[in-house]
Amino acid sequence: MDPFEQSDLIVDLDHVPVVTQWLSGRKIGFAEVERHETLRLALLRLPGAECPLWLESTIAELRDAFMFQHAGWTPLVGKNRTLAPVPSGFERGGSAGAGEGVRVGVIGPGEAAIRALAPRAEVRSAPVTTAWQAATALAGFAADLLYAAVTCTPYDGQPPLVLQRAVDVLSPRAVIVAPAGAQTGYPAACAGVVTVGVPGQEAPPWLNCFADGGAATVAGLIAAGTVPGSVSPREAFEKLLAGGDPMVRRYLPPG
Repeated sequence: MDPFEQSDLIVDLDHVPVVTQWLSGRKIGFAEVERHETLRLALLRLPGAECPLWLESTIAELRDAFMFQHAGWTPLVGKNRTLAPVPSGFERGGSAGAGEGVRVGVIGPGEAAIRALAPRAEVRSAPVTTAWQAATALAGFAADLLYAAVTCTPYDGQPPLVLQRAVDVLSPRAVIVAPAGAQTGYPAACAGVVTVGVPGQEAPPWLNCFADGGAATVAGLIAAGTVPGSVSPREAFEKLLAGGDPMVRRYLPPG
């Protein structure tokens, strides 16, 4: 079973009233710990949840009840997954003036590698251990580029609600880069993320490119190639894919 916070339930803000009404009807205690207006999600804590199976069964019962009563519709709820850091690769120096005016947000390892390639970038980082912390940290950065060197692998293979929501909300205004990892992991496998592998790694279908040094190298090169008002982070990434740096190679699926 994949690890998650055993007492935490993440709920779409529009569905909080019906979920809390259902919990109250089942005499399940809860407390709203936090809500995030940008992500439109709330974090509920269910005191007394002592094992993963209890939360699993509660979520399953909730979904079954609503599916039966409302022709298959269920409220958007999810678990607060525990995240593991993904180590960054080696550090490579960049031009002394690279990254001027570029804002970068980092969760997990990799800040040093990005700073080495884009010394003038404004890089902020935040320590995170859960999906809720990761998503809210990413949303809190006023950044042009986001680097997420953390991962979780849900046993059902589906993207965690809070991580996919963060990507959906943030990707229109910032490029999000994540290392592919050794197995299906999120947020790397979320739609909307630039996913980077290392040479020799088995390529998952959602991979965008390989890079010597891994995803931190790509994030650093994007920051270095971005010129505010002239070259956007997305354009800087497209230049990399077009052969802008020998360390980065576009992934082309077989066939």
